[in-house]
Amino acid sequence: GSVFCWGRNDEGQLGIGSSDSPDECERSCSKVPVRVVNNEAQGFQNGQVSVLSAGGNHSCAVTEAGVAYCWGLNTYGRLGNGSTDRKSFVPVAVAGQMRVVPNPVEFAAVDPGSSKSKDVAVKHSFPLTDAAVVVDVGIISKPVGFSFDPRSGCAKSADELTLLNGQACEGAVKFAPEAPGTYGGIVTLTPQQYPNAGTEFATSGYSPGEGPVVKADAVDFGKVDVYTAKVETVKVKNAGDKPLKITGGKITSDPDDEFAADLDDCTDGQVAAGKSCTAKVQFFPRQGGESAALLELKSNAVGSATIALTGMGEAAVIGKPGKVRKLRAPKKQIAAKKATAKWKRPKGDVPVTGYETRIKKKNGNWKTWSSKDPEPNLNGWIDRTFKKLSANTKYKVQVRAVSYEVRGKKSAVGFRTDRKGIPTKPGNG
Repeated sequence: GSVFCWGRNDEGQLGIGSSDSPDECERSCSKVPVRVVNNEAQGFQNGQVSVLSAGGNHSCAVTEAGVAYCWGLNTYGRLGNGSTDRKSFVPVAVAGQMRVVPNPVEFAAVDPGSSKSKDVAVKHSFPLTDAAVVVDVGIISKPVGFSFDPRSGCAKSADELTLLNGQACEGAVKFAPEAPGTYGGIVTLTPQQYPNAGTEFATSGYSPGEGPVVKADAVDFGKVDVYTAKVETVKVKNAGDKPLKITGGKITSDPDDEFAADLDDCTDGQVAAGKSCTAKVQFFPRQGGESAALLELKSNAVGSATIALTGMGEAAVIGKPGKVRKLRAPKKQIAAKKATAKWKRPKGDVPVTGYETRIKKKNGNWKTWSSKDPEPNLNGWIDRTFKKLSANTKYKVQVRAVSYEVRGKKSAVGFRTDRKGIPTKPGNG
């Protein structure tokens, strides 16, 4: 996680705070690796770097928090920090980034009609010069129980936040439940001048009461590689004094369709007072960055039954994709006129960005490869159904994984359809 540089330093390429030579060089340079300095004013801490890219006269790094910094020569704006300074001897943040610390914001129990606040910091790297950056603030919560109040480094007018003086915007999230239950909320921050640089963070809290009351913690998936599923369990407790009946639920505020839930254990009968059921939730990031969603339970609960979900997608570094191994344990289900092939992603660290499938009759030609979204179900299976098959005919199906346009090994399964629709055993694969 630490960055060291060596070589020329006439343009600040080494990021050591000056263009001085740290050893006996005829010109500004270093013959040995020297540690890049911290820049606490902009939040760069050496030792927390996850990705590094070195240019001829400047270098850039991404920290574990997902923030990009650059240092060295700045002609043609190559540092991306909104400055016209010719060079920078220390790492400076690339302009247009936002993040909120902490994320998510979690509250302990708060009685109905009462309130509690927790401090947050909206950190950004916008080049604030003559014009301040105005940020639209949105609160997504059903029922509404959360609000955001600025304190320093920013000003608020209606639902707009104005960032001031290049400072971190210090503020507080307020939780004020009006009724019992579990509350989940999402706060969205969208800069008007930089709409693609917006961010969102989750907040959650619990409020006790009488009757059937849902109590559940928010789910933070942490960092997950893009196109990779991670499943967590969440305990849904009936903290009230009457039986709780959960009939279903839905994921909301998830425009990229990255979250999923399985409530089978909770919808099978009633949950007695003081007892719990277990739900499964899945995070399948499709892009890098922070994501949040809400799981809204349908039940006879008093008040809210909304659970906050949050996670961070880790975008893979696009370089040589490496080798895509053979798919895991391909299976199939056969009926008379359709067949469903099922498989799991290959083992290994190579990011799988898609799958391709095709089918043919025993003595026929292969059909064209058809792409398949890599999203698995909550048990990790991906499937593809082939329809309009001929009865009593032998077929073969092939599936292969794709990693940034590099195809992996094919996994094949042969089968023969049956006129009566009785499943048959695979002939191979």
